[in-house]
Amino acid sequence: VRETTALYEIGQDIAEEANLDGILDMVVQHGHALLRTEFAGLALCEPGTDTFRLRAQSGTIDEALVAATLDSEHGLGRRGISAGLPVRVGDYLTEQADSPVLDLVRKSGMRSWMGVPLQGQDQIIGLLYLRSSTPNFFDEEALRFFSALASQATIAIEKASLNEQIRAHAAELEVRVAERTAELDEKSNALEQLSNQLAKYL
Repeated sequence: VRETTALYEIGQDIAEEANLDGILDMVVQHGHALLRTEFAGLALCEPGTDTFRLRAQSGTIDEALVAATLDSEHGLGRRGISAGLPVRVGDYLTEQADSPVLDLVRKSGMRSWMGVPLQGQDQIIGLLYLRSSTPNFFDEEALRFFSALASQATIAIEKASLNEQIRAHAAELEVRVAERTAELDEKSNALEQLSNQLAKYL
C-alpha cells in the first residue's frame, strides 16, 4: 500500500512538471529518498547515437565511475541497456570479481547496484539507476518499485520531449513565416518603387 501510494503521489508530481530537466531531477530525487540509497542517476540517450549521458543525479558519485557504468562495455548500465532488462547486483566485489573496473569500484565504495532501462516506444531512451555501499541493499521489492518508477519516468520523458519538439517546430515555423513575410514585403516595396518611377513617364 505504501509503495502504491508513493508511486501515485510521484506520478502526480511528475505529471504537473512540463520541463524535461525538472522531470529528470524529480525522478532521481524521489528514487534517492524513497529507497534510502546513496546515489540515484538518470542517463538519457543522445539523439542519433548510442551514447548515454548522465542528465540528472541525486547524491555524489565519482565521474570516472559514471563513465565506467555507462560507456564501458563491461559497465552494468551498458549491460542493462543492451539486454533491455533490469540489472541488480548484490555485491559487486564478489559477483563481478573479474571486472576490469573492479579497482575503480572498490575505491568508490560501491557494493550493490540496481538499474532499469527506460523502454520507449521504439527504443531504449535512458537508464535509471541506484548505487549503495551496503551489500545486498536492493531486494526484489525494491526492484519492483524502481521498475514502476522507471515506467512512470519513461512516459513523462517521452511526453516532455514531444512537447519540446512541438515547441521547437512552432518556433522554427514562426521564424520561416517572418522571413517569408519580410521577403514579400521587400518585393512589394520594390514593385511599388518601380511603379512610381514608371508613373513619372506616363
